[in-house]
Amino acid sequence: MILPVLVESLQLQCCGTPFAVGDRVAWTLRFLPGAGAESETLEVLVEPGASVVRLGGACLALRDDGPSGTVRGAVMEDHHGGVPEGHAATDGTVRRIRVVNREFVPHPVEPRSWVRADLPARYRDVRMTPHRYAFVQDGARMNHDTELLVDLEVAD
Repeated sequence: MILPVLVESLQLQCCGTPFAVGDRVAWTLRFLPGAGAESETLEVLVEPGASVVRLGGACLALRDDGPSGTVRGAVMEDHHGGVPEGHAATDGTVRRIRVVNREFVPHPVEPRSWVRADLPARYRDVRMTPHRYAFVQDGARMNHDTELLVDLEVAD
């Protein structure tokens, strides 16, 4: 089973371990209902009050107060406390890595703040995690490599 996983550039730059296509990894994952763009999301069945969802060999942490039923959202890799202590890691093989680039515009009210523009993300394939992430500000627009979209193959 191929699981689309978002890896935030800040998490990876801070204390993540670089990886490449073909590498075996063990990541703690969380499911964020309603998050992600179309290519970054999947549907999961969430039981009321559940704190974990299993998809084959994947173990996804949830917030207890989140929605239940069939829920669409994004899977995020997390090693900064977004998952409960002792949450099981998910083992898998990296099959594809895409850098996600998003456009931002000035916040309408808060000076020197930016918000994501209502535009589709742009993706570019890479063979391994980049050493640097693009950040380009051009007047009233900013483009920023915000995360990686990883196709993670996990056991069914």
